[in-house]
Amino acid sequence: MPLNLHADCKSRLLKVLTEALPTIQVKHGMFIDRLSAVRLVSGDSVLPQKGKLHDQLIDYIDEFPLTDFVLETLGIELWELDRFASDSLKAKLSTIEGYYDSSLIAMRLIESFDSLPWRYRFTFALPEQLSGLLPLDVNEVPLSSTVRLIRATDGFAQEFPLVAEHKRRQQRMKGDTGGLLSALLFDEPPTWNVETPYLQVLTEGFVGQYGRTSTILKAERLLRAFCGLGIAVRLFAHQHKFPQGVRKSCFFYVHRQMADGTWSPEDRLDVNDATDRGFVGLEMHTLDGTLTNDEDKVKWAMYRLRDIAAAFSAEKNADSIMLASQWLFDSHAGRDELLSFIQAMVVLEILLGDKKASDEIGIGELIRNRCAYLIGDSHEERTRLLDDFNKIYRVRSQIVHSGKHKLTLEERLLFSRLRWMCRRVINKELQLLKADPGA
Repeated sequence: MPLNLHADCKSRLLKVLTEALPTIQVKHGMFIDRLSAVRLVSGDSVLPQKGKLHDQLIDYIDEFPLTDFVLETLGIELWELDRFASDSLKAKLSTIEGYYDSSLIAMRLIESFDSLPWRYRFTFALPEQLSGLLPLDVNEVPLSSTVRLIRATDGFAQEFPLVAEHKRRQQRMKGDTGGLLSALLFDEPPTWNVETPYLQVLTEGFVGQYGRTSTILKAERLLRAFCGLGIAVRLFAHQHKFPQGVRKSCFFYVHRQMADGTWSPEDRLDVNDATDRGFVGLEMHTLDGTLTNDEDKVKWAMYRLRDIAAAFSAEKNADSIMLASQWLFDSHAGRDELLSFIQAMVVLEILLGDKKASDEIGIGELIRNRCAYLIGDSHEERTRLLDDFNKIYRVRSQIVHSGKHKLTLEERLLFSRLRWMCRRVINKELQLLKADPGA
């Protein structure tokens, strides 16, 4: 459903934009000077400041939805016009052909803004080392109503084309921002990889020029949760590796649904650096070498994917599991072992913490007891878990409160134990969710 802004709201927005657009400056004929667009912020104050519509706009874009929508939309338009002028440092937007009439441009932008949310599919390319994730005779595994693992069959490639009619948009689909180096390196049009599956997310919102809106960030969080859940259930193993080549390993294609229902290719975007580093190190788990043939590996993968699907499809009931899984993946993705240690501790705090109870007995003692009695299968194991957690929590306190510089060998072993606890707790929470999905 579109926003359907009130007529009075649209009238006031028209006034703000008509006055603000002529003050916007453009560098070299195509790059918006965002500082010159400060007057657009007054338009955000015209929009509802609380309520459902306010929350939706933040969920689609950010805290300055109108400003960012206008600047990102204009930025894409100017880039696609491709009128780069090396001798023109700055010029007013209203002096550029096609943007003379600020009132007309303002009306167009407001109508476009009012038509939000737009429907997208983001297709994340999984690394080649995960090619065994799906059996060869399975083309799709739904994880929820909006997330699925899918192979790039001929039908899929027709439904989600990677060739755009617009020349400059086609450059974006190749991940090419127009530079000479990228043009030389990536001249061939992109193609789907038929060997590996993709993680595809269906969502609504807005995708701008640089891919940093809330819509994009939510989809990236789902990718991180998928990777973290995979690590937790031992579908994936992780080892630190350095990315190869000049391009990021983890990227995704953006397709927008048109009025006729077809999917139009819009962009190719990279995930953030930390997510990319973690992505590179993922590989299929072999259960310490016990999975020796393809049949056993496929059976294990499909079994574990059912657990992951249980979390994705449970929606609000699995919020804590999904969030904890993101932090578990971040702990593996990071290069700073002290920060990674804290990120792993956050996993347990998300799943086992409780503010009211922790105020009474302390957060460390609360998590310690809950962890031991949740994953400990015997009195002896619980005693060991209680003792190990005390040591782990002391390291955590030294990092947070004393500015610890590095981990000792013994503390690295405790870090490994902490990650094991995180995986066990997430697994236990998954089993509880599956037993009572409506809880």
